[in-house]
Amino acid sequence: MALLEIRNLKKGYRQPDGQEVAILEVPHLAVEESRQVGLAGRSGSGKTTLLHLIAGILKADSGQVLLDGTDLQSCSEANRDRIRAEQLGYVFQSFHLLQGYSALENVLLGMMFGGKADVGAATQLLQRLGMGDRLHHRPRQLSVGQQQRVAVARALANRPRLVLADEPTGNLDPAHAMQAMGLLSGVCREQGAALLLVSHDPAILEQMEENLDLSELNQAQHGTTA
Repeated sequence: MALLEIRNLKKGYRQPDGQEVAILEVPHLAVEESRQVGLAGRSGSGKTTLLHLIAGILKADSGQVLLDGTDLQSCSEANRDRIRAEQLGYVFQSFHLLQGYSALENVLLGMMFGGKADVGAATQLLQRLGMGDRLHHRPRQLSVGQQQRVAVARALANRPRLVLADEPTGNLDPAHAMQAMGLLSGVCREQGAALLLVSHDPAILEQMEENLDLSELNQAQHGTTA
């Protein structure tokens, strides 16, 4: 059984005139345990919506998101929050770091959602990512690349089984993007976490073990739904 499996997942919205507009319709997508999968997606292809549905941040109109056999879409909000905290890591393109807290505190706050904040483990992870001398710096005192490393540390701090990454190198120059990608991929591999990464950058996608194209998976982009 795949660690992550999507079945007939649909999401849309209603326009002011009442017309239904489909954003996403993915018949099937699977990610195996510890597998690193890249998902190519141009702007407007629904890639962020898809990741939000997988993470349980959004609720689908219909379909299933199965994580190790558990359908997140049918879970209560409390159960989705618990599963997300314990089994999922999310690297946002804009990082979403809390500005009033240090790098270490940002990681510890992420760990608290899983109920197991561990200063030693958080420190070790930040050191692994080259942030050992920036533990007590706040986001505004860090470069964009350093902020990205803190975001990666936060996503991996609870040793999730699946890491979702939404254009994680989109704010970095090519050299730093490749370095950051190597760190993200390497730590996921060390922890045995599967990685589902969406990007429009071919150089980043080439680092993945498997690549898919969301424009081919998303039937809503083909005009097959209204």
